[in-house]
Amino acid sequence: MQLKLFPDLPEPVTKGIGGSEVAAVFGLSPWLSPLDLWKIKTDKPTTHLTSRAQRRGTRLEGLVRTTFERHAGLRLAPGQRGRHPRWSQGVRMTDATDATLPNGGLFEAKTTHIGSSRHQTFMAGHVPISYALQLQHYATTLRVDHGVIACLAGPEALMDWDVEQCAFTAIGFTRSAAIGALLEAAVLEFFADHIFPDLPPTWDRHPHADLLLHLLAHEPWLGPFAAEAPGRR
Repeated sequence: MQLKLFPDLPEPVTKGIGGSEVAAVFGLSPWLSPLDLWKIKTDKPTTHLTSRAQRRGTRLEGLVRTTFERHAGLRLAPGQRGRHPRWSQGVRMTDATDATLPNGGLFEAKTTHIGSSRHQTFMAGHVPISYALQLQHYATTLRVDHGVIACLAGPEALMDWDVEQCAFTAIGFTRSAAIGALLEAAVLEFFADHIFPDLPPTWDRHPHADLLLHLLAHEPWLGPFAAEAPGRR
């Protein structure tokens, strides 16, 4: 059943809050502050720029997919797109995944450079916080219970990689109802308190960020993780 919230308001923005942005709602993103996110969603001028590493990640997404297919011995299907079914108007959680596993699970492709903190986290069998939240956002929005995140690590100086130069790892994950509920509440609050009234957030870290980190720390698929300090890296 669709729940109509704020029925008298026009569609507030052309973009919903996606999986790669949800960490910014909590002040836990290495790339976006809550204020950056608010500016983007309300079409305010912003100095935020896509980093070289982010551009490389988009460029090499196909390489990560084919590397996973070769290692796993299976063929991925196209990604899934959708918006959260809970809200019919205004509030938006929207997602577009990188690919789909043969059993319907989500697939997310990542890149990082060899020796980075993210590379070390992946090689230890863990998932960086911002990516863990992205996966849970996807699972919550698309109502999928499981998936895989794969990371290819290569030379920092290069934009194009030869897979023989790279290290590869893949980690399975499952959907957490508790984390999903917290993401839903925070997104709803961000729209209601900041986007709709056009009021910028004045905090750097969401009041529920510690609770979210506590829930993440107890997820068996995630394992112990090293917290990322918010900032642009």
